[in-house]
Amino acid sequence: MGLSSLAVRSFRNLASVDISHLSADLNLIFGVNASGKTSLLEAIYFLARGRSFRSAHFERLLQNGHDTLSVFGKLRTERGLVPLGIERSTQKTSMRMDGRAVSSAAELAAAMPLLVLQPNSYRLLEEGPANRRRFVDWGVFHVEPLFYPAWQRYQRALRQRNTALRAGEPVATFSAWDHEIIDAGNIIDTTRRAYVEQLAARINVFTDALLNIHDVTLEYRSGWSAEQTFETALSRGRDRDQAQRYTVAGPHRAELWVRSSGSPVVERISRGQNKILVAALTLAQASLFSEQTGKDCILLVDDLAAELDAAHRYRLLEMLAELRAQLFVTVIEPDSVADALERPARRFHVEHGSVREVV
Repeated sequence: MGLSSLAVRSFRNLASVDISHLSADLNLIFGVNASGKTSLLEAIYFLARGRSFRSAHFERLLQNGHDTLSVFGKLRTERGLVPLGIERSTQKTSMRMDGRAVSSAAELAAAMPLLVLQPNSYRLLEEGPANRRRFVDWGVFHVEPLFYPAWQRYQRALRQRNTALRAGEPVATFSAWDHEIIDAGNIIDTTRRAYVEQLAARINVFTDALLNIHDVTLEYRSGWSAEQTFETALSRGRDRDQAQRYTVAGPHRAELWVRSSGSPVVERISRGQNKILVAALTLAQASLFSEQTGKDCILLVDDLAAELDAAHRYRLLEMLAELRAQLFVTVIEPDSVADALERPARRFHVEHGSVREVV
């Protein structure tokens, strides 16, 4: 499992990149700052997700003077190598996999399970609940077949209900969507809750090793009162929904609480520790993915040294070495990382947007 090869065109400062042989274990991407290391990881992420982990503005991904970018690769699978790719311009997006057109980036995401650790990862815990919902949904999406169809149904019905609420339609009009919202919402809630329970059962293995914190707990909140069913919460909230002109209760308001000693853990740790905690959560998620699917995911690790002292870097490297995943790690100097990880590695030097393998 994982990427076997990669071709990138006109992506940020990467004019033309062709890598024919990627390691199934460890790929070290090294070079000075601003050379294009992060852009290479970003291109891999774009191939798997159809978007960037650095910017919501597509135009910023285009190389100067170009209006189209493309990323292609081949995946190792049980059936052999499977080609996939995405080409996007300011006008349209084209995606293909295994010789056929792909209509949704979710198909690429399902084929190429990928996680990322980067300097802004601390935002998972410091910013709003939407980030934490996406974190949970990544895991549920990859292990629970019922989740994504229910999520699609829920989003469609929620949009219709909110449109009616904003238009000031009567109760009979907007509540006509309640059955669909409740049915899909309960599937989302049940699958999320089961996933968080499984993740919570292993998180302290990683927080203990990386942070020496032994009592981290994960608690999933549905997005409505625990004393009510979703159906009751939606019914009793109709007057409030009309007043506020949007649907207040539901899985779209769910939250993941990360606590230690009964308090939000982010209130008890430094930003550097916060980053390590997010790394622990991500590694736990990758570990659970491997256990539940029997497959390896791809893990992008950008700027490992940022905000971590030598001791924490070494402990994180030890945990990465034990993880079942294809690793892409950016560093300035590769030797210390390669020695610590003790995994078969390929090394790629990035300079002024050009990438070459160093043997």
